[in-house]
Amino acid sequence: MAGKMRWTLWALFGGLVALLLPRAAEAATPRMGQAIDVAAGLPDLLPGGTADHPYLSSVRVGRDWLEPAPGESRMDELRRRLEALAAAHHQVLLWVPPAGPGGSPLDRGDAAQVREWSRFLRELAGRAGPSVVAFQPLDAPGRDVLTDAFLLKQSAVAIRSARPQALVALGLPRGPADEEWLRGLYEAEVEPYVDAWAWRAGGSDPAAAGLPALAVLRLTLDPSAGLWVTDLPGGGEGPRSEAALFGAYASAGAGLITFQGGGAAILSEMHRRLPPGYIPTPPGGVRFTGPGGGSEAGLAAYRFFDAERALAQVLVVPVGPVPERVQVILDTFDVSSPVLYDPATGEERFLTGALPDRSANRTTLTLTGIGGPVFLEYKRFATPGLGREEVGVRTQRDPSVEEILARHQEVKAAGDAGVDTVMADALIEFHYTIAGSGATFDVAYRSRYYRDADGRAEFEHLEMLLNGSRWNRDKLPNLPLIQPEKVVTPPLEINMGRQYAYRLRGRDEVGGRPAWKIDFNPLDGEATRLAGTAWIDRESYRLLKLSVVQTGLEAPVLSNEEMNLFAEHPVPGGGTASLVSRIEGQQIWNTAGLNLVVNREIRFDNVRINAPEFGSAREAAYASDRQILRDTDQGLRYLVKDDAGGRVVQMEPDSRSRFILGGGFYNEALDFPVPFAGVNWFDYDVGGRGRQLNLFLAGAANFLTFSDPTVWGTRADASVSAGLIGFASTDRFFVDGQELEGVEVKGRQQSLSASLGLPLGEFVKIRGFYALSYDNYQLGEDTSPGFVAPRDGLTHSLAGSVQLNRRGFTATALAEAFQREDWEAWGDADPLSAAVGSRLVDFSDRFESYRQWSLALSQDWFVAPFQKVRLSGTWLDGQDLDRFSQYQFSFFSERTRVRGFSGSGIRFDEGGLARVRYSFNVADLVTFDAGIDHARAKNLLTDAEFLSHTGIGFAGKFVGPWGFVIQVEYGYALRSDIEAVEGEQEAQILFLRIF
Repeated sequence: MAGKMRWTLWALFGGLVALLLPRAAEAATPRMGQAIDVAAGLPDLLPGGTADHPYLSSVRVGRDWLEPAPGESRMDELRRRLEALAAAHHQVLLWVPPAGPGGSPLDRGDAAQVREWSRFLRELAGRAGPSVVAFQPLDAPGRDVLTDAFLLKQSAVAIRSARPQALVALGLPRGPADEEWLRGLYEAEVEPYVDAWAWRAGGSDPAAAGLPALAVLRLTLDPSAGLWVTDLPGGGEGPRSEAALFGAYASAGAGLITFQGGGAAILSEMHRRLPPGYIPTPPGGVRFTGPGGGSEAGLAAYRFFDAERALAQVLVVPVGPVPERVQVILDTFDVSSPVLYDPATGEERFLTGALPDRSANRTTLTLTGIGGPVFLEYKRFATPGLGREEVGVRTQRDPSVEEILARHQEVKAAGDAGVDTVMADALIEFHYTIAGSGATFDVAYRSRYYRDADGRAEFEHLEMLLNGSRWNRDKLPNLPLIQPEKVVTPPLEINMGRQYAYRLRGRDEVGGRPAWKIDFNPLDGEATRLAGTAWIDRESYRLLKLSVVQTGLEAPVLSNEEMNLFAEHPVPGGGTASLVSRIEGQQIWNTAGLNLVVNREIRFDNVRINAPEFGSAREAAYASDRQILRDTDQGLRYLVKDDAGGRVVQMEPDSRSRFILGGGFYNEALDFPVPFAGVNWFDYDVGGRGRQLNLFLAGAANFLTFSDPTVWGTRADASVSAGLIGFASTDRFFVDGQELEGVEVKGRQQSLSASLGLPLGEFVKIRGFYALSYDNYQLGEDTSPGFVAPRDGLTHSLAGSVQLNRRGFTATALAEAFQREDWEAWGDADPLSAAVGSRLVDFSDRFESYRQWSLALSQDWFVAPFQKVRLSGTWLDGQDLDRFSQYQFSFFSERTRVRGFSGSGIRFDEGGLARVRYSFNVADLVTFDAGIDHARAKNLLTDAEFLSHTGIGFAGKFVGPWGFVIQVEYGYALRSDIEAVEGEQEAQILFLRIF
């Protein structure tokens, strides 16, 4: 079977390995041996084995004998007995029946037993000695075929992880009667884990026992698997003698036949007469006739042929009364040098009087005095003009995906077996972004990673950086732990039943290594599974790279995507293990009605496997006041100190987070800098029902959002928001680049909105909005007396959006329709005023309803630790837009942000904006953010052409005294086609403290 474990053996050892067992696709010399129960001791062993032609004996060892009591082991005694077999040139098929009722450790539903069974098999395979070339770990159907398939796969992987070249046999106690069970196993894809079928046939005639039917079934399910017959009774006579049974089963396709008992002399003689190279030929080529030409000669014949030497061996076995004189008719005239060998006497004599018949293509020989099994040997292809054919295999195929996965599981288990503990340094980065807003918050941890022998993984946070600045307080804040549901059945592992569909996409490279590229998808799309691609090394079969997307997520987590890179590390004592070296991922959370995109990266360095200091280092971490997180079945959870000073898992983390906010903001539209101070309170699990409440109170600006991320128990979400603005900003107005102070208007807005969102897959979300706003307008200090202010009133709006978020890329398409109530004429009463678009004569009823639409794109690249590049662009357009519905550059909106222009009053109907920003860290003290923005926009009311505007800006973020996160931001209008606004500035200082 190309691609299984056996194909590597064939490639490495060639013809020598062909001696170990036959394969259906490549006929080989049938093997023979003894059936031995270790608990009963070793019987008299068959003599005559050699290093080049050993026996293959089936040896049963019960686990109850090998481990009679907890803590007791007879492993050394087993190895001594196996060494005795090896000294007598007996290779071994080790039959190890599983413990537990029905033959399966899983029958009692205890997965821990399976882990213990795998450990036992790894130890057994590692210590059994080189004479053991095959293992039989499953000997009977259990209660459930999926359980048996699971156990068989786990057993095969455990064995081959310790003995990569070992063969695995599937035990069949009932042969053809196990057909339904066999079909169920192969539907569960056990084929890559099985090298042979081992049938305890019971000793009857193979045809009567059903061997031909079993052979046909094998050709249907697994044609490359060997067919072995074990534990045949010894000491029989006639058709039940060892010679007759061996010949019959070998001719019927059995590649191994073992017998119970002390070992008959005929077995050693047959072993000697049938060295490697002899293969069975189809029956019917040899006939016997008795006296007078009768066909009742009481003999059975089994022919074996060595094509390399052109020699035939015919095993002739008495199965009834045998006449003194018998004629043998061979189905070829090309016979030379016939020899008859009698094992009972050791006599070998040449046969004379052979009668070839070329026309009938047969040869007749005469045998006399046949009292027991004899061998008739003759040479073929001796006639001139007749030659032998050279047959070679010239095709090579890629292994199947099942074979690749089985080999990978074996390699992984071998590496994992030597790993008890892992320590590593870890750098963890989280980049939080409100999708489409450009608002980011970066958190990084320098940590120490621990993974113990029980698989428990923990992170000890040594240091935290907020926005690239080192946290200078003793205690780290506990950030909210909103996480996706844990995937309990990951891909590439052995699971109960079929959980994933795999597809081999072909060949690829990862880091210069040749790899198999395998796609996988969960068969149950509603369950919490992983879909993605794995890259497996074509030479070592270790995992190089894994890219996954989680399915079946529940709100508030909308998507979870991750890419893992793996590296090989030496294991003390020998061998290597493949461990994750880097994790890159993105999660999308539904937070207060918005998509919160979290990009995460973890780098592991200074990896130490089985470090002697592991225990003491972790205990010191537990005793310290450092923040520790453990990876549990529910995701990451904080390990907090209990009253006794020990660490316990905080299974219900606090869903609330609070911070205070203060600072000031200034741009050219304000008469003076606006100070603000407030508090933000966020709870993502209000009342324990998963609902979210965010409340921001800052006096002059107040916002409230309440959302339900699982409306009607679906993945749809609904939210209600309110905004109350207490200060008015000046709406400046420009015509032909000149500011007209006589038409200045001040305004403030209060709003109430509701929205309903629905995810489409893992990365796309659609949302519908309804909003009601109250607009208040006031005349400015320099507004001319003849200017009629707009009437205060309500505006209704309906909107829809589609947003895509993946791998740092965000695309948002938004369309909005607005309807004003009681929108009356406003503007400068002078019809000749220069304020075109802001005069009474310019007023039209069509402006009472208007439309806006936009497309925004952005991409974040995390180029190095604490370094980020962001590129974004927006196109905005609309219909029936007047002065108070046109777009304006805004400090607080990513889609209309141009640094330095937030107070310029420049308005437009359509335009495009592009921005580039670079963030970098300096000495873990401050993160700098520098950027340049450019816009090309057109105001249809006042200008006929697009105008250009370019702004630059920078920001600095650091942690100040008392744990305050301080951010200073400055923008400067570098250039504009409206010269009056060049050189304008905007600034903000922000103080934030998390509780």
